[in-house]
Amino acid sequence: MKDSRFPLTLDNDENLESVLLTVHDSESVPPNLKDHITDHSLYQAYESLSAQQQQILSFAYVQALNDKEIARILGVSQQNVSKHRLKALTKLRSLITEGG
Repeated sequence: MKDSRFPLTLDNDENLESVLLTVHDSESVPPNLKDHITDHSLYQAYESLSAQQQQILSFAYVQALNDKEIARILGVSQQNVSKHRLKALTKLRSLITEGG
């Protein structure tokens, strides 16, 4: 069963989880989130994240894995994944909405 794909966009909702929309499709989907970003500002902001933050966001929003699954893959705690994911989303929001 194929899921619909959505463009990645900034959402003005206060919920940080809504900064990026989940992208999931068949095996043909590139595993890296940056390959799905079409907005130039969002792409630049994403590039400023640490490699670990980028990897966590890719697992969460491209592969639709939850924090527990990501933690198992990376060999870290679920709390560590959650902290890095939320910190990355906060940084993206700040860079895009406030310019820095």
